[in-house]
Amino acid sequence: MKDLPTGAQFVSGVEEARPAAREQLGQGADLLKVYADWATPTLTVDELRVIIDEAHKVKRKVAVNAMTPEGVRNALAAGADSIEHCHNADRAALELIRQKGVFLVPTVGILKDLWAQRRRGGAGFQFVPETLSTS
Repeated sequence: MKDLPTGAQFVSGVEEARPAAREQLGQGADLLKVYADWATPTLTVDELRVIIDEAHKVKRKVAVNAMTPEGVRNALAAGADSIEHCHNADRAALELIRQKGVFLVPTVGILKDLWAQRRRGGAGFQFVPETLSTS
C-alpha cells in the first residue's frame, strides 16, 4: 500500500500547484477535488488550470468546490469537470455551467438541514436563503 497524503494540500502559485497535483495523482488519486473559493477566491485560473491539466493528462477528473460566481467562472475557464456546491452562484454562472455541459453537484441536502437549524434557533449558515423549501 502506498503512503497516501492526508488532508488538504495548500498551494500558492502555479509553481506549487503543478507538483501538488502530480503528487496526489502519483499516489493513486482517481479524482482531485480543489477549492476555487471559500467565501472569496482561493485559487487563480492559472493555478486551477495546471491542476486540471495534470489530472486530465492521466485521464482523471477534477471536482471544483465553487460557491461564488467568480469561483464558478474561474473553475469553468480552467476546465473543471464538475462544480460542487455552487450555493452563492448567480444566474450567469449557472448559465455558463449549462452552456459548458459541466456537472453540477448542488448538495442541497445540507442547505435544507442548515435552514432547519436556523428555524429552530440554531446558527446554521448565514447565506442559507429564507425561501428554501422544506418539502
